[in-house]
Amino acid sequence: MSTNNKNNNNNAPQYPNLNSGLQAGALLFGPRQLGVGIRGGCAAAIHSARRYLQSLAPGHIMVKLDFANAFNSLHRSDMLLSVSDRLPELYAFCLSSYSQPSFVYFGSHVILSQEGPQQGDPLGPLLFCSTIHPLISSLSSDLTLGYLDDLTLAGPESVVAADIQQVMAERSKMGLCLNPSKCEVISHPDSYTWTKPCRRSLLSVWPMRPYSEPRCSRAKFWMTLGWHAVKI
Repeated sequence: MSTNNKNNNNNAPQYPNLNSGLQAGALLFGPRQLGVGIRGGCAAAIHSARRYLQSLAPGHIMVKLDFANAFNSLHRSDMLLSVSDRLPELYAFCLSSYSQPSFVYFGSHVILSQEGPQQGDPLGPLLFCSTIHPLISSLSSDLTLGYLDDLTLAGPESVVAADIQQVMAERSKMGLCLNPSKCEVISHPDSYTWTKPCRRSLLSVWPMRPYSEPRCSRAKFWMTLGWHAVKI
């Protein structure tokens, strides 16, 4: 009996094209998110930040925000919703992969993996960036750079302060939290104090600091740029 290969192929499972997904990521997330589908994205982020710092004006600051254990903390419900909205061609595949918890084995122990993209998933960076993209797009700083879970904001103090408050308000809804030990603020060397709104925003990231003029607890001087970097 002859077999109709054409009909059999129609019944075969269809898997998404990873390359097309990454290319879609570049079109959807650039130029603010440089961690997915953009060749040389890390170098572009570094050069953009350096160029901004070279002309940093008094009253302007740059803030680097780092999310703690971001990929393992992201709510999968939000992740799947973002795929449905922005990457519908991947939704069926992602739904089959992430609609139910997966099992992680450690010796005789079984751990349920219920949050974030699975480690080793080549779509993981794309799924993460798709989820946080609305937040990054809503920010108003002169310079807004995302490289996966690392976010850099720069501009006038008041604008950056408002953006920090926006990040603080939205992050927990997605299951994310900031890692204060890896967050930094960089200011012009002539800026010895910050405005009250800026202080309040910075203290929301570094709550262990008393409500007073931020002081250098661990500072380093960028010899090549001349700017003062303060890790609070």
